[in-house]
Amino acid sequence: MPTTPDRPADQLHAAAEKLREEAARAHRASPAPWTATDEHVVRCADRMIVADRSETDHPAERADLPYIALMHPGVGLALAAWLEWQGRAVADGRIAVPDVALAVARQLLNGNGTGEDTTAVDAIGLCGYCGVPRETHHHGYVSTAAALAAAPHHIPAAPPAPADRAAFEALAAEWEKRGEYGDSSITDRARELRAVLAGEAAAGAHQTEQAQPVPEPEETR
Repeated sequence: MPTTPDRPADQLHAAAEKLREEAARAHRASPAPWTATDEHVVRCADRMIVADRSETDHPAERADLPYIALMHPGVGLALAAWLEWQGRAVADGRIAVPDVALAVARQLLNGNGTGEDTTAVDAIGLCGYCGVPRETHHHGYVSTAAALAAAPHHIPAAPPAPADRAAFEALAAEWEKRGEYGDSSITDRARELRAVLAGEAAAGAHQTEQAQPVPEPEETR
């Protein structure tokens, strides 16, 4: 069984591709539109029968015919295009992760037939740029791609002044969080920044050690 992608944008792309392939295959076999008829069947555009409930007189057993006709391959292709657009917009950082579209994608990918999504969708939504829940981050929706491009300019060549250390610590923490929830390629930049900050700490400790007064030897009597 294929593994479901981890990142929201990848899930949206994978679901769009799967739905597009199946809808195109269905359209070749039974071209849209589909119509529920008085014969208690669903017929496609070339009058072939797609679904047949003509052998039952029970209304409940024929109740799915209008839905089957409604969800013909043309609807599937349109839905696939919608999912594809959502995936591109998330990957490009234009929108936050759309929880409704992601729920649809996961239903399509899981294919468990239970009507249940085995991967919960975050109720508050996720940032489309880094995947972090929108209400728990503070980076102002700067895309991860933009952060990576700018990262070399934010890593000082030498340890920063003590007054600036808090800002660099916050930046390193932000990059680490992005690496955890989104694009792991920024994790390397976080390590580089942490290494610079660690160098500052080591230098500070060394200077403190050097600054300790050397006790004078006691006079011998």
